[in-house]
Amino acid sequence: MQYHEDDNLLDIIEDYLRGKLPAQEAADFERQIAADSALAETVDMMRVEQQAIELMFREELRAKLGDMEKVAPISELAAVQPQNRRMKWLLAALLAVLAAGGIWFIIRKVPQPAPVSPAEQPQPKSDAPPVAKATEPAPKTEAAPQGSPPENRYASLMTKFYDRESNNRELEASVRGGDIRGQSPQTSNALAWMKSGKPEKAIPELLETTPSDGAIEYEAARKLLAHAYFQNNRFADAAIVFRELAQKDEGRDEAQWYLLLCLVADYPSQKAKADALFDAILQQQFPDQPTNNHPFLLQAIELKKAVANIRR
Repeated sequence: MQYHEDDNLLDIIEDYLRGKLPAQEAADFERQIAADSALAETVDMMRVEQQAIELMFREELRAKLGDMEKVAPISELAAVQPQNRRMKWLLAALLAVLAAGGIWFIIRKVPQPAPVSPAEQPQPKSDAPPVAKATEPAPKTEAAPQGSPPENRYASLMTKFYDRESNNRELEASVRGGDIRGQSPQTSNALAWMKSGKPEKAIPELLETTPSDGAIEYEAARKLLAHAYFQNNRFADAAIVFRELAQKDEGRDEAQWYLLLCLVADYPSQKAKADALFDAILQQQFPDQPTNNHPFLLQAIELKKAVANIRR
């Protein structure tokens, strides 16, 4: 059955998502979802689109009105019920047009990684990275395990949602006097390797740092190690470290986002964990208090849409 072409089923799904189905009908419908993967995917897509449209309407209306209290709850729009099916779908078409404008408005506000031309890429002439200070030891040159290049369409999404150059700049600022202040010979050398495009060389440097070197130094090394694994396409290893960092209060939201990227990169085998983390981030959405939203909420919505497009 082509569920997206069944108008009656779309009505049922909409009532189900809005909690309008009677308890028995809802229970019967949930059993149908569990037994039918195509139906489950249709319900999942409509749930994500409903959340995204609600968020985008609110953000755009607030930006235009300049007063959060003037924005009518999205439930008031949903409460307008057309008198017949033709009018209902005309309203749906109108909402779709408005949603398209909202998508453009939000995408324009979300910072996008600036494209880097090949001529601007760092071109080291030797295996030695740039040395930040003359007193620091040169990085070791022994061979390190190489990560495998992305072999699936899910991993290819990482180039869109992870900007290596800007992340390395933020990591450098963080380690050299920022929120971590964990500069050490190992972290300095690792940063130099990562900035020169050789994260595989940074990994053994960072693995030499242990808790006995001090809490600040160890925390800085773990954060750099997670990103070095990620940049070397060792997503499973990166996920282990990001999951560890996500257990801490400081930097939890950021670690959750990068952990989600690791899981999506290997989505076929990590689907359950990735979907659970998607839900955890999307649930941190507060239309009446958007400042309390998860800081990576919009990116998570876009990433979930990209994953759904691949699965089609």
